Amino acid sequence: MAVADRRSRFFDPGYLSLHQLAALLVVVHENGKDVFLDPGQKFLPYGQLHWAHTFTGGLLETPSSATTSVVTPANDPKQAVRARLADLILDAHGAATGSVKILMNGPSALHWRQANLAAGSQQLQTMVGELLHSALPQGITSSNPQIRGLGTPDGFVEIVAQVSGQLGHLDGKQMRLPGFFFAMQESNDLLAEKTRTQPIAMRYAGQEIDNAVFHLPPGIAVESAPQNQQLPWPGHAALVVTTQPGAGVLNVKRIFAEGFVLLPPQDFPALQAFYQKVAAADQQPVVLALAAGAAGN
Repeated sequence: MAVADRRSRFFDPGYLSLHQLAALLVVVHENGKDVFLDPGQKFLPYGQLHWAHTFTGGLLETPSSATTSVVTPANDPKQAVRARLADLILDAHGAATGSVKILMNGPSALHWRQANLAAGSQQLQTMVGELLHSALPQGITSSNPQIRGLGTPDGFVEIVAQVSGQLGHLDGKQMRLPGFFFAMQESNDLLAEKTRTQPIAMRYAGQEIDNAVFHLPPGIAVESAPQNQQLPWPGHAALVVTTQPGAGVLNVKRIFAEGFVLLPPQDFPALQAFYQKVAAADQQPVVLALAAGAAGN
C-alpha cells in the first residue's frame, strides 16, 4: 500500500497525482483482520505505524490487482503514553533536590530510538538535555542524565536524571510552588485563534501522566493545592487532577488524554473551550504555610 505522509499532506483521491504518495506499507491479513505494517521504520513494534502514516489515505493493491483508496487506522492511545515522575525534597527556603524519570512508548519512543541510530552519543546527550530543560520548571536544572531502552522496539524508553534548584518562592508566611512540576505540552496557538476554517489535525492520540511527590520540611503544612477535578470533553479528551496531601508529603498527579486525530472546523469552538479550561486548571499553585519563625530565615 502506498500512502501519503501526514507531515506534509492528506491523500486526496480526487487529485490524480501519484506524487501524493510518499511511503510504502505492507498489509497482512491475520486472524480475519488487516494488520498494517511499516517496514521502512526501524524499531517500530509489530502492528504499529509511524504516526505520519496513521489516519492517512493511499492506494491499496488487492490480490486481484485492483487498486482502491484506503485510509490507514489511527493509533491506539494506549500505545502513545508519556509518563513523567518527580521525587523532590524541599527545604524551608524553597530549594529542591531529587530525581525525575520520563517514560515513553509509541511515537515518542520511536523518535528517540531512531535518533540514537542517526546521532552520535554526544549529540544524543545534548538532545536529552534539551528535553529535560523544556520539561523542568524555571530555576530547576538537571544533571547526570541517562537514557535507556534504545536498543529494542518493545517497552518504554526511559530517561532519568538528578535535579536541583530553587522551586519555591517565599511570600511572608507562605511559600508558593508551581502546582504542576512539569511543563505542560498541550498549550498551543489554537487558543489564540479567532475562527477556524480548516480541519484541526493532531499528530496522534495519546496520554500524558505526570506525578510529582514533594517531601516537605518539618513544620510546613499544605495551605492550598490544585483541586481534585475531572474535565471531560466526551469522546475527545479529558483532564484528571488528583492531589493527595499527607504527613510531610504532597502528591500531585495529572493525567491528560487526547483520543482524536482529526476534527472538522465546526468542532473548533468546543476544542477551544476545553483547552481554555485545561489552561486555567494548570495555573493553580501549591501554597505552603511556613512554620513559625521560618519566614525570612
